[in-house]
Amino acid sequence: IKDSPSLRRYPAQIFEEAYKNALPVASRETGFKTAYFPSEPPFTSKQALDGRFWPGGPLSMDDFLRD
Repeated sequence: IKDSPSLRRYPAQIFEEAYKNALPVASRETGFKTAYFPSEPPFTSKQALDGRFWPGGPLSMDDFLRD
């Protein structure tokens, strides 16, 4: 996205649709009814793409490696 200005608007354009499509998947995977999830995204596409937005900050490879 940073290297292709023509794609800059793409995440915002598909974000809400992708969120709505993800609700049934999240419901199946967690066993919770879709009513338990917010019907609208609780964050913007810009926030979702910002690694500093998520609690705990960005993960590193060390976070995945175990002894």
